[in-house]
Amino acid sequence: MNEVKYLRFEPKSNICLGTENLNSCTAIAIISKNAAILGHFSPRPSSTNVNTATGDAHIKVKLQELSALLSQHLSEFTQKPASASVVAYAVYIGVTALQSQKELIESQLKAWKMPFRSIPYQVLDKDQPRAPAKGTILIALGDNGPTVYVEDKSILSMKAAASTGSSAAGSSKASK
Repeated sequence: MNEVKYLRFEPKSNICLGTENLNSCTAIAIISKNAAILGHFSPRPSSTNVNTATGDAHIKVKLQELSALLSQHLSEFTQKPASASVVAYAVYIGVTALQSQKELIESQLKAWKMPFRSIPYQVLDKDQPRAPAKGTILIALGDNGPTVYVEDKSILSMKAAASTGSSAAGSSKASK
């Protein structure tokens, strides 16, 4: 949690990158045909801090880390087909949790001209049972290129991202 990781896809090795235990956190998965970046961000820098402004500042710091990693490996994400991303965000009792943090992340992706899809996941109370895939994000390299899975559902693949081109950014606006 609270990490940003990079993975370059190499033949016969380095085939997946994932995170688990999302339950009010936000995750960002960025994929290209050659590499992936995955960020898993808690809503606040610590569990004892409940100040919303501190949470927003925390997300800004995490976005700076993501930006630095993306800049460091920019050539992996600017080749054709272009990269695309997924934002997995929390919904609690039918309401988007931490709306301002979701908006900060989406605003940054728009500033980078990065096509994205926003995908909600349901926050569970601590005593609710969890299925094995609950709160997971996985980027896996398959025969048709990398795919992003949110809770075991295929959300985005490079084949799909390449075929949608600039319309992916337009469709992401409708999926908020």
